[in-house]
Amino acid sequence: MITSYVRFVSSSQYEKEQKEEEEAERLPNKQDVPADMWEDDKFDFLGNLATYAGVFIAALAIMVGFFASGQYNEGAVPVDFQAADSPAVAVKIAFENQGKGDL
Repeated sequence: MITSYVRFVSSSQYEKEQKEEEEAERLPNKQDVPADMWEDDKFDFLGNLATYAGVFIAALAIMVGFFASGQYNEGAVPVDFQAADSPAVAVKIAFENQGKGDL
């Protein structure tokens, strides 16, 4: 004996099921899609590197900034421009006071 099965569904549920079926028809089967070489576990380090790259770059920029600020005036000679009549004479006096000699 053959029995039939009838299912009563609301119109919104029916539309939702229709959309799901259409979506499933549009997507390719999983067997048809070639395997992605980047999905292997050996490439996880690239994901971790990309995750922490911003933090690494920020830390590196801070360290370089501190180094540059410490080295900025290293070897500079303080010049008192009010102690001499002209800027050239003031620079000459400053170098002589530092033991550097003439320019």
